[in-house]
Amino acid sequence: MYKFLLIFTIILVSGFIAFIGDNVGRKIGKKRISLLKLRPKYTAIIITIFTGITISVISITILSLVSQDARTALFGLEKLKKELNILSEELNSKTQELEEARLKLGNLKREILKKEQELEASNRRLKELEAAKKNIENELSEAFTLIKTLRDEEKNLKDMISSLTAQKNKLKSEINELNRTVKILRRGIDMVRQGKVIYYSGQQIAQTIVEGGQTREKVEQQLFNFIAYASELAIKKGAKPDPKIGKVFFISKTQFSKIVDKIVASPGKNFVVRLVAPFNVLKGEPIPVQIYAQENRLIFKKGEVIVEDIFSPSESPQDIEAKIFILLRRANAEAVEKGIVPDPERGTVGIISVYNIYQAINKIKSSKQEVKVKVITTKDIWTADKVRAEIVVEPIKKNT
Repeated sequence: MYKFLLIFTIILVSGFIAFIGDNVGRKIGKKRISLLKLRPKYTAIIITIFTGITISVISITILSLVSQDARTALFGLEKLKKELNILSEELNSKTQELEEARLKLGNLKREILKKEQELEASNRRLKELEAAKKNIENELSEAFTLIKTLRDEEKNLKDMISSLTAQKNKLKSEINELNRTVKILRRGIDMVRQGKVIYYSGQQIAQTIVEGGQTREKVEQQLFNFIAYASELAIKKGAKPDPKIGKVFFISKTQFSKIVDKIVASPGKNFVVRLVAPFNVLKGEPIPVQIYAQENRLIFKKGEVIVEDIFSPSESPQDIEAKIFILLRRANAEAVEKGIVPDPERGTVGIISVYNIYQAINKIKSSKQEVKVKVITTKDIWTADKVRAEIVVEPIKKNT
């Protein structure tokens, strides 16, 4: 808008100056004024030219005063050209630098792409290495676990070898004992017809009571004392110590150790410890014995009925007597089944007086009705005891 206003102003000023110049020229022409002794015609021409020059000067002056761009175009064009050339050269230089920069940028982009590809390949390789590392760590962990397991197995095998070695030594000792026993048996077989049997197969040589839960040393000492006491009994009956070991009894060390373990591990209990001859023993020979330990528990309470049966007075005395002895055999079997050790020679577990037996028979025969015959204990009977009982005859109560 400013430019248009400037141009319009210049046109108006130029027109006004032209108008003034024309009037001046016309008046000078009419008055036929002469400058520098020139003809009026030429003077008018000179004035007209001067007017045109004045218009141009005024126009340029106005433009210069009003517009910076006009002043620059009129007076600084050469400078502008020089600056333009300089800027063109700089532009060309910068354009060249730009092209070079673009080339470098392209090269850098390609280099970056290459490095990114290498980085991606490196990442893939790193992941593969991490996976391989993890697998190796797992394998190492499994290997360490396997090594630990193998060491434990090695330790167990060493312990087993040690245990087997100990068992081997024990077995050797037992084999030696068995060999001595076999020799004794062979000699016994040779002497059986002319020798005297002092203990029969399965016969108890001696027994004792040992309290459970004691220390191993105390239990072993009590058993050693018991064996020494049983040895004296056996020697009195005719047994002789073995000349090599100087002892009457051959006892398995393994069996002895198991008996000790059993007693030590059972606090609050008492055990019946028995020495038993495994076969017939001849006079003048040492004795291979077996040792047993059985809990000494209450088998029958005092007054407890072991067995009972119904008898009729109408039966013959012989039948009544036979039934009485059958009843006693039943009582014997019941006591054995519950834990009483029978006598190996007789197979019985106790004694009932003959007087009690015949007294019971007489009561049955004299009764006028069927009676119930019971075998009843006369005291508390424990595992180590012999059965003490009596026969009791009671009439059968009839319901009214």
